[in-house]
Amino acid sequence: MKDPYIELASAIIKQAANDFKAVNTKIEKLEREIAEDEEAEEAVKALRSARGEKRSIIRFFESEWFRTLCDFIGMDGDYLEARIKERNISGK
Repeated sequence: MKDPYIELASAIIKQAANDFKAVNTKIEKLEREIAEDEEAEEAVKALRSARGEKRSIIRFFESEWFRTLCDFIGMDGDYLEARIKERNISGK
């Protein structure tokens, strides 16, 4: 039987990685939409909001809480943070 606390810590990290990927995709889509229609006021507001969400997720990855969760599940937080950012920036 798996430790439910380890499962929870893993799920928190996985959700943050999924959220980071989703917000990057959303930002790319909104940037394309704005480039095609510079008067896309709602898209500009949504882009501003998405960028704020991305900053929040990055703060999580750079936080002591993230490092604590990584330590708890036996992962290297610095390595994991770099891989998550790399994969989402390069689109892999």
